[in-house]
Amino acid sequence: MQIRLQASERKDFLRKLMILALPIGLQNLLSSSLSFLDTLMVGQLGVNQIAGVGLGNQMFFLVSLIFFGTCSGASAFTSQFYGARKNESIQHVMLISFAVAITGALVFALPSVFCPEFLLGLFTPDKDVIEVGKQYLVTVGGSYILSACSMVISFTMRATEDAKTPLVISVISLGTDALLNWLLIFGVGPFPRLEVYGAAIATVISRALELALLIIVAKRRRSPACFHLKEAIRTFDRAFLKPFFKTCLPVMLNEFLWAMGMTAYKMVYSHMGTDVLASVNMTNSVQDLFLVFSLGIGNAAGIMIGNQIGHGNKEGAIRYAWALIFSSIICGTAFGICMAAASPVLPALFNVPPSIYDMTRRTLLYLSPVLILKSLSTTLIVGVLRSGGDTRFSLISEMCCVWLIGLPAAIISGLVFKLPIYYVCLIVSLEELAKCLIIIPRIISRKWVNDLTA
Repeated sequence: MQIRLQASERKDFLRKLMILALPIGLQNLLSSSLSFLDTLMVGQLGVNQIAGVGLGNQMFFLVSLIFFGTCSGASAFTSQFYGARKNESIQHVMLISFAVAITGALVFALPSVFCPEFLLGLFTPDKDVIEVGKQYLVTVGGSYILSACSMVISFTMRATEDAKTPLVISVISLGTDALLNWLLIFGVGPFPRLEVYGAAIATVISRALELALLIIVAKRRRSPACFHLKEAIRTFDRAFLKPFFKTCLPVMLNEFLWAMGMTAYKMVYSHMGTDVLASVNMTNSVQDLFLVFSLGIGNAAGIMIGNQIGHGNKEGAIRYAWALIFSSIICGTAFGICMAAASPVLPALFNVPPSIYDMTRRTLLYLSPVLILKSLSTTLIVGVLRSGGDTRFSLISEMCCVWLIGLPAAIISGLVFKLPIYYVCLIVSLEELAKCLIIIPRIISRKWVNDLTA
């Protein structure tokens, strides 16, 4: 079995990896950096504010994974259609993606705006935290539709080998968000001090700006991601719905159930105390900074492998898959070392008591080796299995690990044995190890490679 890249492929592989993974990684870095900055700014207001905004963002976390599931599944088609030079079919993929993503946005936006206390009450009984989260959630809920449309266009651009444009637009959008956060949270100059409400307003404005810029640039450049609604509806063949949803529904279900699993984790942590919840929110903000390039490799893998399959080069796709798997291990190792080194420094930036600082420092230190497994599992699931259309297997394997291993581990270690949060997070990470052990034999079998353009 030939799994190493041929000499003629290596230069092209490295060029594509840099063109795709680097901009996607930088975009993720910007997003995570500003998420960290948002948490840091809100953290200056107090522990309840960190916990409340963290729970308010949990709703967006859930709905964004529906967007991601839709777009990730659709990208398997888009990248293969782009490789096969079938641009009209890309429009059909976008039509379905917009319909599904906007529907999901409405399902979450309506309760977020009209009954936020009920949603937040599912996570914590703390009335002060609920009141803070309500201020944030009611304002941000209406922007979910903007994010849905932005993600469809961004993913289509990436799948058609244009990762630079979404990066540049993210720089502008997220920079605007950071500036407005600073002005509106603290009331700088002529701006009123709105605290948590100001953070929510900044988020809505930056998301509207991002969508407007994506539409304008796609139209001016005549990108394959420039959506033509009337033409897409006129030429749409309903027969395409069956293969589309056969491949994409497992991805959407995967992301939704995974998100529900992460939400269940958050419920466990919230019942361990407000201090623990604040520490977990800080840990996630910091950890995301060190996962950005691993996510970049995972997303680039889906595009690169999908293009190879669309070209009809299945053997090349398999060689690309193994090269990307090894790249993800190297990346995860490097950033795991960096997170361990930064674990005493970054939590000190937050305005929290010494006990919460120590919890966060230890959690980051203990989770640093786990970044290798997280990086590898992201590439295996998002990059390899989904790009090859093997979405049902990725659904079954990931859900078994989250719901049968990770969540029971969190409940038993956190609520029954009442272990410290850093031990709980480390025990929960057994799910990442299980994913890798289940999926790697599937990669070796080659059963994951499917041509979706036929």
